[in-house]
Amino acid sequence: MKNRRLSPEQVARYERDGFVHPIPVLSPDEVRQFRGELEAWEHQRGAPIDFPEKSKSYLLFDWADQLVHHPNILDAVEDLIGPDILVYHSTLFLKEAHTGAFVRWHQDSASFYLEPHRHVTAWVALSDASEQSGCMRALPGSHRWGNIPHDDQPG
Repeated sequence: MKNRRLSPEQVARYERDGFVHPIPVLSPDEVRQFRGELEAWEHQRGAPIDFPEKSKSYLLFDWADQLVHHPNILDAVEDLIGPDILVYHSTLFLKEAHTGAFVRWHQDSASFYLEPHRHVTAWVALSDASEQSGCMRALPGSHRWGNIPHDDQPG
């Protein structure tokens, strides 16, 4: 079967490193739409999204459901694990400018309790994700190290 979104080289990089990037999946208009709907909800609420709404938000918001079921995202995931795809979890991480917001180093597999660890995390940015703005970082090959003890306590 021919890959739908990723090249054979990208699939090999995923197998080797445990991640592959960048994979453009949203148009600029789609990014504006999804971010705009999130920001509109935050404006109406008077505060940034937080727990519990930021966890499994696709169950609460139509725009988040559209995002986790976006064909370009699902095509990339299918290229990695095949067509039997289940949205198991989602979390919105907001790291607004001039705040101390951050996400600690962690392994998703330690939180999901799935065996085998045949899951994919699709990290989708709805804003600039440059190094200066605190982009996502990963350790190449760490998916082969097994679960490493860590905590989720704020630092």
